[in-house]
Amino acid sequence: MNMKTRSLKDLKEQAERACVSQFSFFLDPKECFEAQNTYREAIFWGGYDEAERKMVCFPADWDEEPVFPIHILHIRLKNKKAEITHRDCLGALMHLGMDRACFGDLVKTPHGFIVFTTDAAATVVQLNLEKIGREGVVISEEEGTFEIPERKYKEESKTVASARLDCVVAAFLNVSRSKAMEYLRSERVTLNYITEKNPDKQIKDGDIMSVRGHGKARLHFTGDVSKKGRMYLVIHYYI
Repeated sequence: MNMKTRSLKDLKEQAERACVSQFSFFLDPKECFEAQNTYREAIFWGGYDEAERKMVCFPADWDEEPVFPIHILHIRLKNKKAEITHRDCLGALMHLGMDRACFGDLVKTPHGFIVFTTDAAATVVQLNLEKIGREGVVISEEEGTFEIPERKYKEESKTVASARLDCVVAAFLNVSRSKAMEYLRSERVTLNYITEKNPDKQIKDGDIMSVRGHGKARLHFTGDVSKKGRMYLVIHYYI
């Protein structure tokens, strides 16, 4: 069953009609970006500041600080020398028969993963997940203050002639603008998780770009300009 059957529009109307805050399941990054542009009054939260997958809350007028129904599970391997990947963990969760929308981000830890879930999914995981692949696991629920491992980036500083998409793609790939245009025309570039082909599109500080086959990065303009009038751009490539 698709856990997003109820549209965000339905949730918004229900919050207004019943005067009770309404929460979505977890949206993927593209859905979050689109929803943020459509529902300015909504609140988005994925369990921690840099979360990519988030729930949407349409708060009731009286509910100034709505509590998101997010559970945080720490799945640890019994064998501390074993290694599992993000794909291994997600595959084990999906094998329990739930929709991807029941789960937010999966964050790697030294001996397992921190998983953000809905209320119902947390119960299913705790009762049924015994192994990831061949490795036994221990599951605990995180409460109170805890630390999310810092996301790792490879940082590179560049200069670009302008904030146009073709210029930034060229810097991202270390290729010419004409070569960058080939990637745009072949629809291999996404900006904030949406395919973008327009070379004139203006990039904003904090935008997230990915190029199929070449990774993903967050883009930051420092605000400084070189003596030749070029803009300084810092690219944080996801590792």
